[in-house]
Formats: sequence, C-alpha cells, structure tokens
Amino acid sequence: MKRFLTALTLLLVLFSSLLPSPVAFAAPEEPADSMRGMLIRTRNNRDFPTAPGQSPRELKRQLQTMVEFSAQNRINTIFFEVVPSADGLFLSKSYPASRSWVKAGGSTPRFDPLQTLIRLADKRSIRVVAVINPYLVGDVAEPLPTSGPAADPQNRITLGRTVYLDPNRAEVENAVSDLAAELAARYPLAGIAYHRADHQPLLSLTGYEGRFTALLQSTKAKLPSTPLGVLVADDSPLAPALFQLAQEGTVDFLLPQVTHATGADGRAVRESLRPWAEAAQEGGIPFYTQTDAVRLFIPSDSSGEFSSPGELAAQWEIGWELGSSGFLLDSYTALREPYQSTAELLLAYQVKIPDLNLTPISQEFQITRPQAPLRTSLSNYYLMGTSRPGEPVLLDGEEIPSDPRTGLFGILLPLSPGENRFALRQGDETCTAVITQAEPAATIGGILSPYPQDSALAWSGERLTLFCTAPSGGSVTASVGGTAIPLSQVEPKADGLPTRFEGSFLAPAGFPGETQSIGPVTYQLTYQGKSSRVDSSGEVFLAGEGAKPSLRLTDYLTAVYGDPPVEGDFRFTVKEGMTAEILDETESHYQIAGGMVKKSACQVLTGPPPQTHGRLGGYTHYKEGRREEILLSSTVPVPVETQFDGTSLTLTLYETEGLPDPTLPEDSLFATAKAEREGSVCRLIFTLQEGQQLWGYQFSYQGNDLLLTCRSRPEPSSIYGKPLTGVKVVLDPGHGGQDPGALGVPGENGPMEAELNLAVAKALSFRLEQLGASVILTRQEDGHISLNDRMRLAEKAEADFFLSLHHNSTAEQVDSGKASGVEVYYHEPHPSQKLAEEIAQRLSAAAGRPMGGAMESYYRVTRMTYAPSVLVELGYLPNPGEYSDLATAFSIGKEASAIAEALVACL
Repeated sequence: MKRFLTALTLLLVLFSSLLPSPVAFAAPEEPADSMRGMLIRTRNNRDFPTAPGQSPRELKRQLQTMVEFSAQNRINTIFFEVVPSADGLFLSKSYPASRSWVKAGGSTPRFDPLQTLIRLADKRSIRVVAVINPYLVGDVAEPLPTSGPAADPQNRITLGRTVYLDPNRAEVENAVSDLAAELAARYPLAGIAYHRADHQPLLSLTGYEGRFTALLQSTKAKLPSTPLGVLVADDSPLAPALFQLAQEGTVDFLLPQVTHATGADGRAVRESLRPWAEAAQEGGIPFYTQTDAVRLFIPSDSSGEFSSPGELAAQWEIGWELGSSGFLLDSYTALREPYQSTAELLLAYQVKIPDLNLTPISQEFQITRPQAPLRTSLSNYYLMGTSRPGEPVLLDGEEIPSDPRTGLFGILLPLSPGENRFALRQGDETCTAVITQAEPAATIGGILSPYPQDSALAWSGERLTLFCTAPSGGSVTASVGGTAIPLSQVEPKADGLPTRFEGSFLAPAGFPGETQSIGPVTYQLTYQGKSSRVDSSGEVFLAGEGAKPSLRLTDYLTAVYGDPPVEGDFRFTVKEGMTAEILDETESHYQIAGGMVKKSACQVLTGPPPQTHGRLGGYTHYKEGRREEILLSSTVPVPVETQFDGTSLTLTLYETEGLPDPTLPEDSLFATAKAEREGSVCRLIFTLQEGQQLWGYQFSYQGNDLLLTCRSRPEPSSIYGKPLTGVKVVLDPGHGGQDPGALGVPGENGPMEAELNLAVAKALSFRLEQLGASVILTRQEDGHISLNDRMRLAEKAEADFFLSLHHNSTAEQVDSGKASGVEVYYHEPHPSQKLAEEIAQRLSAAAGRPMGGAMESYYRVTRMTYAPSVLVELGYLPNPGEYSDLATAFSIGKEASAIAEALVACL
C-alpha cells in the first residue's frame, strides 16, 4: 500500500497547484496522499463499453473520453471493473472475454481495454485499480460462459434468480486468486479490489464469511506487493472479518460504501464509518469512502435521501473528519449527461470549506432564559438552558427533554399568578428560575412618546395637534415656536396611569411662500409636586401662506402606501433622492402624489418651495452586454412607480407633463415601448422581446433626470467546473455589531444569530467562489451596517443575486421546541420567487428541516429589484434540537452547498 500512496503523493503535488484561490479566505490544503477516485462499471454496459461488439477504435475513443473526463474533474485514480461477471475486459489466459465487450459467438479481439486504459490514464498521471467481482456469473436467463471457471457446472451455484461461482469450492478460490495474480503480473496496476462480495444471497450461505476470508488470504499470498482492497457496504456483515484482515496485513485498504443519507447532523453516516476508520488506524492502512452518485435524487432508505451533490460532499466531510484518505465516486455514467452539473458541482466540493471557528456551546448546567428573576404578564414561558450532554435534567423529579449531543434544553412552563419557582437539577447541581406573573407596572412618572418623533408640518393659519403620554392627574404644557399650549387629558383614568394629553397649536402667519423649521416641541410635566421637561425628537415645520411644502426621500428605498396606510400593504417603492409636494399629513405619514410615505424616510425641505412638477424631455439609450440604460430628461426628480408583470415593465410618473413617445434601438431588451398620458400622470410601458428575461431593473435619479437600468438573465459559464463565472453575488449576513440578532438556547454562551449568519455567508462564499462566482459580503466581521447601506452596496456591485441570511426566533410564550423549518421570503415575483423556491426546496432537503416554503413578504432587503433578492431564515435558534444542528460546521457546510446549487439551478 505504501507504493500506492507514494504514487498518489507525487500526482497530488501536481494537482495542488491547480486549486483555485477564493477571495474571502484561503482554501485549506488537501493531504498529499488524498485519493480522488471514480468507478467505471462494465456489467451490462453500464459505463463501458456502450454496447457489445464495438470496434477497437470506438472502444479507445470511449476510454479516452473517460480519462479526459477524469482529469477534468481532478480524479487521480480510476477503479475499472475489469471482471464484472466471471468474464473479463482484458486479454485473459483463464477467463473468457466479457459479454459486455464481445457479442455472443464473437471471437476475442486483439484489442486490450485494460491495457489501453492504463496507457491513456498514465499520460494524464492517473492510476488504475482493477476491480473484480469474484463470484457473480449472471442472471439465470443469461447465457453461461463457455470457458473459465464458470463453464464447469460443479463450480456454479444458483441462488434465487442469480448464478454465482460457488465460494465453497477450492477450485473457485484458486481460479479467482490466480486471476488476480495474472492481473498483477501483467499490468502496472495501482491495486486490486474485490467488489460486491457482500451480495445478500451469498451472505446467506453457511460459512461464507470464512470462504471469502480464505479467498483474500490466498490472493494476498499470490500478490504480496500489489495493494489489495475490498469494496463493500458500510453496514456489511463482512466488516468484522475485514477489520481483522486489516490488522493481519491481508487487506491494504478499506473502501466502505456510504449507504445512509447524512441527514441534519450526519450521525448515521458518522456512526457507520467510525468502525472502518478505527480498523484502518489500528491496521496502519488507509480507508476511503465510496459515495454513490447514482442514488442522487433517489430515495435511499429510512434515514433520508441522496438529494443533491451536496449530500456526497457532506459524506466526504464526515470521511475527512474521521481520517479518510480520499473518496471513490460511483460511477462514471452518473456523473455524465444528464447529470453534467453534478460533476461540476462535485469538482468544486472536492475542496474543503475552511474552519469557521464557531463559538463553542457551553456545557455548564445553567438556565439561560430567564437569566435573572423575571416579572411578566404572560401565562406561559419557554425556559431554556445548557447542561452536560447525556445526563438527565430534572424538573420536580421529572426528566425534561434535552438534546443528547449538546445538552441544550427547553420547556414551556405554565405560569400562575404571583411568584413561580422552577427548580431544575442535574446530578448534584440545582438551578432555580423565579418568574412572577403580574400585570405590568401600571403607573408612570414622566412623559412618554412626545410628538413629533420624526417631523410634523403646520400650515399657516391652520391647527396642528400636539400630544404625548403622561401620568393621569398631571399637568402638561407644550411649547413650540415661542408659543405655549396647555394640553388636556383625553380621558379620565386613575391617578398615575399612562394616558394621552393633547392640545391644538394654531400655526402663526409668517414665512410667506416658504417652509421653515420652528424647532422641536418642548413638553413640561408637573406631577406630584415635581416638574420635568422632554423635547420631541422631531421638529415642527411651518408652511407659510402660499407655500408648497415639499420633501426629499432619504432612505434607499421607501414604500408608498395607500390612504390610510396599512403596514405591509404598500402600492410601490420609490428611490432616495425623489422630491414631491406634501399634500397632507398624518401622525406618521406624509401624503404625496401616488400615496403615503413614512415621515421617518423623509426630509422636509426648507426655504422657497422647489419645483415639484416635472417637464419631461428626450431619451438617451445605452446598451452594453446584459445592461441597458434608458435616461429620460426631466426638470424635477418626480415620483415614479415601477411594476413588472413578467413581460411588461410599466413606469408611472406623477406630477409630470410633456412625455414624448419613446423609440428603442434594435438590440434593446424590449420589443415595444409606448407612452400614455392622463392629466399629470404619465406612463411608459416597455414590453420584452420574445424569449428575453428581465433579470433585474432599477429606477434611480441622475440629478433631476430619470434613469431606468435593466439587465438580462446571466448565462451559465462555458468554463467547465465554473458555471457561475461572471456572476456577482452579494451575501448579506444579517445583524452584527451591537445587534446580535436572535439569541439561541445557550444565550450568550454559544453562537448567536449574527455569528451564525456570518459563518453561513463565509461558507457559502467559499462554495460560490469554487463555482466561479464573484462574491461580496456586506460585512466580513462582527460590525454594524445599516439596511440602506447593505442595499446600496449590492447595487454598486451590480449584483446578480442578493441573499440576506438570517436565523429565526420565537416569542417567549411560544413552545419553541415545536418551531422548526426553513423559510425564504421574496417580494418581487420575477425572478425572485424562483430563487426563493429553489433555495427553500434544496435547503430543506439538505438540512433535513421542514420546508416553511417560499413566501411573499415586504422585508426591506427583499424589495430591491436590481437583482433577484431574498431573505433566508435557515432555522429556529430557540429550538434545542434545531439549534444543535445550526451551530455546527457540518450543518453550515450542507446549507452552503444547497444554496449554491439553488443559484446554479436559477441560471
């Protein structure tokens, strides 16, 4: 085996220079002796040859294609099924030519497939291992060989509908071991491996394990210098015997086939592979994982599905974790058409995701929520904590659920009026939570919510209502612009209870034709002999006689609501820089042409009124690659509503006049464009060319002019293994800095949401870069960045995808142990909905979490139209079991692969 490893070491020095270098952080180095294998099956022409009786020229062409495919996918070892069923695909002296190679009744050609493969592979520095199926002859309906050991009826045994060479016959043992010796003597092989010796019918034979052991011992005696291995299932009954042979030096490498899906945490695969890893370590030999690409998207067993190429990558990760020296992919055809993207993804997945350095989860026995005595009006409370895994946590002598891997626990507790004490015990330790159920403190002693919090507008000669919340029985005065206004209590309440006080401010004359600030409102309270003062955070603006007060939007994106405004139910979104006349106001919104906007997103303009009615002029077109710009000259940055229905993009321009009819260049994304006018509202309607897809669009202002930027769909790259080359992805790890996001079960004693969001972003960035994408993270460390700046960054980067990554939470009174699943939110249905659906489906399948689905919503980060934009909720942090998965590098790696595959699928 040392000869095998030395050869692999030399080739991997060459391959290491080919590893791509991601931007975010460096790729980890692979072990120099790592094997990357591919199995070529020959029985029934599964991989090679494509049919019996083909010419030597055609056979060589197929072998050349397989070798080039291997090199292209960084495969350094080909496992060639040279003896599929008591016949061979080489010029054997003892076995007949395979039925897959030579037509029935045909003569054996002089062409040698094995020799040709070895020569072609050697030119590409690829080694070849000969794979032998030692006992299979074929189905009872198939013709029997006319030469070789299977031609002797005494050497055959029929089990069900399958014919085998009889393992109990000494003649069979000698014939098979002599065959292996013939191969080792005649061909420069990297090794010989017995395959499928654990067929269930064979295992039913009395003494079979001993006979197969004898075959291995006989074979090893005849080829002491050629590495000998065995390919069997990871749960094979032959495993104990193989472990013993490994210690004795009979077997030089172990190659268990992974039969379980990894699931959420990989436990099933880890448990099945661990004995193999331990046996290999004790025997001083390598072990490799055999992963079955054929089973992708095919239900495997009760533990789940091989749902995607990322599943195979997760199996590799577990193998590497346990000390695996490489992997074997089964098989060639499964990686080729129609699964071409599978091979490309697996090529990227051969490089391990770097260490994410996650904060370890505390295993100290403690209650993390509530951390201190709590007073609440809730009738139920979800208590959480950390503990030592494997030891029961008791509440009143009864064990409560805890995760066996991490010791995290949580339980929904009913609360009774008054003090509730909950004593938890683990071993000799006790922790007590004290929760008092009572109505919130009823009385207040100061002023709350002084209006305005953002801004308010008073028209000269009209009244503006000023208000605040203060203790009942107090006396409140408001002062603004040099005028004091006594406020009245709106409704009678018991002394000290919070209540609304309001008064009417008559806006004085002044500032004719202008709008000016008259400052914040100062509220003074006298209560129980004490006085206090509070200034409003927002200012009052006075619109003089004849003035047309106006505003400018300061948020990157602002929703325009109907009247009255309903949160989440907005008509359209407008960009920062827009100016508009203020037509009316409410406590929280200003009315402009087209709807209502939040005061918090606006700056009231002072001085003489700016022009807000725009005169539209001519168009300027610019087209380069996927990007097309249409610039419409205007005297004012007027409000513009954009709507896209999948085929037509409509721009509604308010407070405008003079809209000319548009013309389009021949290479435009759009087939037609027309203008419609109705009073001061103008509409531009652009209809896409047939077969074109509008990938993203963005409306913005260049000074007073109106700029529409559109982009067509990006095409997958033709660079093999790099389908995302030329694609720009912006990943937005939510929260950060002073905002840790949701707290998980361990509270501050384990990764919080902001840390997990960043870890997923880094892992995903690494995967995407391996696939050729250019990736930008809105934050690379634990720092604060505003929502507006996150979106500005994506637009500046000209992103093709924008993903905001988050983890979910629940309210304190919810049974969080039942909260589970993946949720993906979008706002624009074209094409963000498809992206959301792809991520939700693939992420749910890969992570083993329920699929909450793709849902339309109005999160700020989903309202960017420049690129498909989604917000991903990866799972629930207050759920002990789900948190235990989410806070592991293994789970994060699976999530990254699933999301990366979703992006590839969208192209």
